[in-house]
Amino acid sequence: MTPLFGSGRKPTLRFEYRALAPSGLIDQCLSIHNRTTAPVVLAARVAMCDSLGQPLPEVTVRSVNDSLEGGQVLVPGENVDFLSFSGPGAELVRSVQVQVDAVEEVAFPEVRGVVEVVPCDGLGNETRAGDSGLEQLALVNHGMTAVPVRVRALAMDQPPPGQPQQVVHVLDLVGLVTAPPGTSYVALPEEVRAGLEQLGRQQWVSVKAAFAR
Repeated sequence: MTPLFGSGRKPTLRFEYRALAPSGLIDQCLSIHNRTTAPVVLAARVAMCDSLGQPLPEVTVRSVNDSLEGGQVLVPGENVDFLSFSGPGAELVRSVQVQVDAVEEVAFPEVRGVVEVVPCDGLGNETRAGDSGLEQLALVNHGMTAVPVRVRALAMDQPPPGQPQQVVHVLDLVGLVTAPPGTSYVALPEEVRAGLEQLGRQQWVSVKAAFAR
């Protein structure tokens, strides 16, 4: 990855972290605002702090969509990833500071909003992620061009009241696929369906797509 800082082409990135989300949304959300016209990938480090702003140096972090390691393409506008923490003090994290080490502009199709993922049965009827009848995923692309995405299932823990819920397991469902304009369907391999069904029996599961290359 090529560092662009100091070259006069430094992209403007802004980060927002939300430890606790409104009901129905996923906690520990990192919003990355790319305020340029160019898609980018980045390499970054994250420092974690508690509610008083005290550092938590023993906590480690993972970005679910790999945005911090260059795996998620950050298109112009808002991009969303989710952070998962581990190690001593992980449950105390309430804020983060992102240090960007390098940014690279990449070629990527023009997009219009996120690609939505709808779990479906064999007839295309919506079902719940983890249900035994789940056979395929509907990818809903509101843009005018086909875009590559990675689709993953996020399994969440069940924390005590007032504590952020976090992703404790990530399952790659179909790897890197291209979502054409409109609605398309991707069949799930039998072993993936079995793994997803097992996750769904134990935890709340959400299926998300992220722009990738």
